[in-house]
Amino acid sequence: MITEPGTVNNSFYQLARNGRITALSFLRRVATVIASQAIISGAFSLTQQAIQLGFLPRMNIIHTAGHEIGQIYVPVVNWTLAVGTLAAVIVFGSSRRWREPSASRFRC
Repeated sequence: MITEPGTVNNSFYQLARNGRITALSFLRRVATVIASQAIISGAFSLTQQAIQLGFLPRMNIIHTAGHEIGQIYVPVVNWTLAVGTLAAVIVFGSSRRWREPSASRFRC
């Protein structure tokens, strides 16, 4: 990146050789799905724990499986995540604009 400043824009794809772009793109998509599922599961679990500790008021918690303890669904959390995601998409619009706020903070 120091010798070729133009690679900063595509530094992720510069990691792969010519024939490996498809595999790297697939890996990126799988990592995105795993991360989003972790955020959703974590939001539900943290909400349940906060309710049990008295940090949040009582909410409707639906246990989706009778034999699994951790399988829960909290409608309020689900709608909050949906509204937050839609708001982020509407405000930022394109993926290029997602990078601008964080990158501008770190410039000297």
